[in-house]
Amino acid sequence: MMMLLMIMMMMMIMIIVVTVMTKVTQVMGMMMTHVIEVVGMISVVIMVMRQVILMMMIMMILMLTVVVMMMQVYRGDVDGGSGGGGDDDDFDVDGGDDAGV
Repeated sequence: MMMLLMIMMMMMIMIIVVTVMTKVTQVMGMMMTHVIEVVGMISVVIMVMRQVILMMMIMMILMLTVVVMMMQVYRGDVDGGSGGGGDDDDFDVDGGDDAGV
């Protein structure tokens, strides 16, 4: 009789342990899926960020080239038109001819 009770108790404990373990494994599985989802989200975000950084770098290079072009145009204007020093020389020569020197 005692043996039967012991066996019943053992069976009950085993069932409880199995149910708890299954619950724990279910919860762990859900957690793992969540973790996988989060990792996937992070990887997607990293991919997007990489694209954005690439775009930013390209934009920066374009902006730098535009700025350099603007600087060159500005410098040309300061020197006196697109011809730069040549125009100034022509003007100087004309002045010299007018003065008769």
